Amino acid sequence: TSGVGKSSGISVFHQTIQPKVKSTLRFSNVDKIWTLENLSQESHYLITTDYTNNKTQVFIISKNYRDYKTRDFDNNFTTVTIAVMPNFARTENKIIQVTPHSVILFDFLFRRIMSLDYKDEIISAQIHDKYVMVTIETGEVVILEYVETKKDSKLVTIKLPRVLTDLIFTGGWITDSSVLNHVNIGNEILTRNDDDKEIENQNKYTVFLLATADNRILLFDKKHNQKVFEFMNVDNLPERITLDLMDLNTEGYPDPMIKQVMFTTIGDQYVTKEYLVILTIGGELFMYEMYFDPIGNIYRFTKINEVAQIPITGAPDNAYPFGTT
Repeated sequence: TSGVGKSSGISVFHQTIQPKVKSTLRFSNVDKIWTLENLSQESHYLITTDYTNNKTQVFIISKNYRDYKTRDFDNNFTTVTIAVMPNFARTENKIIQVTPHSVILFDFLFRRIMSLDYKDEIISAQIHDKYVMVTIETGEVVILEYVETKKDSKLVTIKLPRVLTDLIFTGGWITDSSVLNHVNIGNEILTRNDDDKEIENQNKYTVFLLATADNRILLFDKKHNQKVFEFMNVDNLPERITLDLMDLNTEGYPDPMIKQVMFTTIGDQYVTKEYLVILTIGGELFMYEMYFDPIGNIYRFTKINEVAQIPITGAPDNAYPFGTT
């Protein structure tokens, strides 16, 4: 119960989710599924991928899930991820598909516009807003930006900071965050606030996170000016973490413990907070909450597994071969 008098009410909670099922499709084997929206923001395509049979299928939702095939879309490949790009001109949605060896740009009828091919296998990928990040089995990371003009649409490669050239990466993440609005560079605090540097700047910008084979988590944005920041001592999974300029003198031995890293916002229309989430190869999950330190004028992170009652549960065996993402 809640409230007093006429403003009181009773809330009923169920221990399980009770969805309203509108339609049902049965598949013999599906490993991943996506929906793609049209200009009206209605789900138009249903995409499925099957790792066992090495295929991807496209269905038109409004046509009673009719199987859709085109000359340019090859069904005989699995899909790592697929998404609709932001439509700034409001003319026609574009689709990006990541396969094990290619990043392909289509129009909304799945006619190929361009393709970027890679010799080595793409083991993971993320699409966020107009950016695509792919991690290749050699430990290389490529970040692409979708560029749309009146004449054409294309994907261009974003140059990474030079200090990342010789590193081996196990994965990454793209997000919108305020984390780089207040950062520590040696003994100096760098802030995006021009008027009052002591006030928290909560404006969000696109940032890129990379996890390395020697268990470091690095952070930078598109206008990095060759600066890369690092979550200090994250390999020890301490109770608190700070962000500082990347330590160029550290040369760790490649022994991956961090399998996947996420940086996400959780909350509602009233209150939101940003969280760093770390998944280890052993299947353990660690969650850090970001908060602003008004005295130091920087962002800090504190582990909240115990407070949020998030158990640190490891997989029974090494979870890496089974892809616990």
